[in-house]
Amino acid sequence: MLGNLYINYLYPQKDSVIDYEHKLSLNNAVISTKFIMGSTTFKREYFASHAHDVLVIRLSADKKNSISFKAALSRPPNGLRYTQREYAFHGRTAKRWT
Repeated sequence: MLGNLYINYLYPQKDSVIDYEHKLSLNNAVISTKFIMGSTTFKREYFASHAHDVLVIRLSADKKNSISFKAALSRPPNGLRYTQREYAFHGRTAKRWT
């Protein structure tokens, strides 16, 4: 196991979620979720590439300052690089699938 990423999304509105959509594209290796809460449309996209050993998460909203979350990583300190905008794991998994 390379590590675990836990994301707790924080939404200030107490409004109900409407127009919820969840899509999976196996051809593109993308999972997306889109919904409206209050007057804000949120979108989460997850992309994985086995060939490039990468998992990318893109969060977006149609109103500024609408995205808020807490993230936790369970990974030993070596092999983790982070900046203000990204976290990156470096290392090998226990088993490489072919």
